[in-house]
Amino acid sequence: KNLVLKGENGVIYKSKDPVDRMRQVLVLLLRGPRSDSLLPVFPEGIMLRELYLHDGCVYLDFQVPASKVSPVGCFMEFLAAASIQSSLTKNFPEVEKVKVVLNGMEAETFFGHIDIRSPFPDLKAGG
Repeated sequence: KNLVLKGENGVIYKSKDPVDRMRQVLVLLLRGPRSDSLLPVFPEGIMLRELYLHDGCVYLDFQVPASKVSPVGCFMEFLAAASIQSSLTKNFPEVEKVKVVLNGMEAETFFGHIDIRSPFPDLKAGG
């Protein structure tokens, strides 16, 4: 079966602060899809700790409880990273790049595969 990212509309509170709206979008994204025809791309237990916007780069700090996270394959990890980037860059013109840290600290990889030492490159995953 061919796996691609598919967008899903969600409702967030209308806030003048784009960072507040970005947080809401990320919380919906991490919850997973509402449609039964779509698969979640994030491991269970991951949560958004903090989000900052500085000079066109969104800094995301995810809480990843090691005990809860099941192993994630390379492709699912790519889809998770691409879904974050797509959700933020397509909905917020002020976002140019996305930088991820885990549990408040720099990490080498997202879930073992994608290098997150620098902001995400332009990730494309169809759909």
